[in-house]
Amino acid sequence: MEKLTTIFLTSVTGLLMTFNVAAAQNNNIQTHISYQVNMGPVYPINGDNYQIIGKVTLNDETNALEAISFDVPLNSFNGQNAGYLAWVANSWNNPNMEFTSNSIMDKGDGKLIIKGDLKLRRRFSSIKINMERRDIDNKIVLEGDFTLNTNDFFIVPPSNTLVPTWIPFRLTLVFDKPSKNDKQISLY
Repeated sequence: MEKLTTIFLTSVTGLLMTFNVAAAQNNNIQTHISYQVNMGPVYPINGDNYQIIGKVTLNDETNALEAISFDVPLNSFNGQNAGYLAWVANSWNNPNMEFTSNSIMDKGDGKLIIKGDLKLRRRFSSIKINMERRDIDNKIVLEGDFTLNTNDFFIVPPSNTLVPTWIPFRLTLVFDKPSKNDKQISLY
């Protein structure tokens, strides 16, 4: 009987430690955007950026998302060969990547499809961001992904050996929940 009690207590301790780790992870969620490229002139290529600036507009009555936008300074990515995206975008003359939504479709269970225009290299392209909304404590967390088609931002598509056609991005936006008088909220 002693072995069963010991195993049970160990399992409960492990379970409590798991809940504490999950709670700590929820408190450490940060706004960021990242990308990873699997081919190019150098390898590997990846970058994380925590200097993203974003805005969300919520419906007063339903608290549903009505609009979202974000702005990312291209020279502030960190990672291995992280300056690659800034090089592709010619960040000397085009320092930011900007997104503005034009439609948000709620699929239920916090899942959203956000369509809008992405600006890069002073050109616009329509993209779709698959997002999930979670309300944690006094924060609104939006996590999602999108794929950038680099050919949309060049007059003549660049060589595939230098610039891949597709660059996948992961995005996390964390906002404070607004007070009753706020209509627009900024990133946390």
